[in-house]
Amino acid sequence: MEHIKIKDILSFQKKSKIKASEGSKIGKYNFYTSSKEQNKFLDYYEYSNEALIIGTGGNANLHHSYGKFSVSTDCFVLESKDKNFLIEFIYRYLLKNIYILENGFRGAGLKHISKEYLENIKIPIIPLEKQKIIIKVLKNIDIFIDENKQIKNNLNFLSKSLFTTMFGDIKTNNKNWEIKKLGEVVQTQYGTSKKATSVVGEFPILRMNNITYSGEMNYKDLKYIELSDSEKEKF
Repeated sequence: MEHIKIKDILSFQKKSKIKASEGSKIGKYNFYTSSKEQNKFLDYYEYSNEALIIGTGGNANLHHSYGKFSVSTDCFVLESKDKNFLIEFIYRYLLKNIYILENGFRGAGLKHISKEYLENIKIPIIPLEKQKIIIKVLKNIDIFIDENKQIKNNLNFLSKSLFTTMFGDIKTNNKNWEIKKLGEVVQTQYGTSKKATSVVGEFPILRMNNITYSGEMNYKDLKYIELSDSEKEKF
């Protein structure tokens, strides 16, 4: 597949002089900073065209804007100069291949990505109509993911509501259940302090980061240990 450099299809706009700290929680227009989250606003805008916004400091981040917006000084704003390439396609391509941006961050301490690096990023040359199809498919996937997140949130809320209905408020004990200490109803046992490894073995070990703040189990990034015969009986 043929590729083309970003500098041949997008143009870098004049950099903003606005500091990230000038953003507010409320305002008329989106204010983008070098962050994965867009949660700041301003009452005035500097740009009004569809654009790709790439943060220059910290970790790789980018945004796609259709309308009026502003950015902080640590962002590049790129607009189209080739009608055969859709900005949203370029945005989604880089978002799905974020390592391309990550590889460009250099320096000690707070790392930065250079304009020169961005200019030379290569984008696959794909027919315009196919770009539109790819965008549509990815948008539908995003909608599906968001809907499933909402379903999960609703089910979690329903589960908590049912628990309260059946057992009452655990803080006030309005159903007058008998109260006992945890140690009176369960047996506790310490785990092992043996050094764990990322090499997949026979015995996975659960650590603190495998338990979420909501009390659920997260089995990603499991570590493994070796156990003696006596330890096998214990655990």
